[in-house]
Amino acid sequence: MCMHIFFYYLIGAFLLGIIPVVGKYVTVINTFIHEVGHALMALILGGQVRSISLFANTEGTAVTAHSGRIAQNFTAFAGYPFSSICSFIMVWALKNGYSSYVLLGWCSLLVVAFFLWIRNLYGFFWAISFGAITYYVMFQNISFKEPFVYFITAVVVVQSVLSALTILYLSFTRPDDSGDATHLSRSTVFIPTFIWGIIFAGQAVYFFIKEVQLMF
Repeated sequence: MCMHIFFYYLIGAFLLGIIPVVGKYVTVINTFIHEVGHALMALILGGQVRSISLFANTEGTAVTAHSGRIAQNFTAFAGYPFSSICSFIMVWALKNGYSSYVLLGWCSLLVVAFFLWIRNLYGFFWAISFGAITYYVMFQNISFKEPFVYFITAVVVVQSVLSALTILYLSFTRPDDSGDATHLSRSTVFIPTFIWGIIFAGQAVYFFIKEVQLMF
């Protein structure tokens, strides 16, 4: 993996993310991974995944069912750490020449989520369109494979940090409307929203530092 080239991908992913419409479409890559994190944790803890919804404004929801509050809280917590862990693994894989495995993992998540979990119209549109792009890269024009994997990885790295920092900001300014942090605050009762915001942001920054160390 060329570290200098990947640095430009990171800049490109950040700039692309602030462009209207197209930027939101690309940012949903991280939203998708985030919601899959919730789904996988629910399954690991013996729960059920009812649906995943993805939206054009980059928001997403994962509807799960659990037998107890502890499992529910772990599932609610899993989204941001899963994105951060995935970004670290992807950077590590690219650094060590395993880009094909990153692409295979990405394709597997898309296929499983599309057939088993995604249930809303925009979610279907996004999964089909990105699945078509992935298919083209894998089977029709393999020369785009490495740039495509670099691109996906860069988006996840950038957005896993930015989304967690956004939740940190919202946990202070709008504690009743800050996603997973609000849900966990209401469920745990004694832990305020901003603490969860700090935890989400802290782990994201930690993994980002580790990724920078890998890259440079």
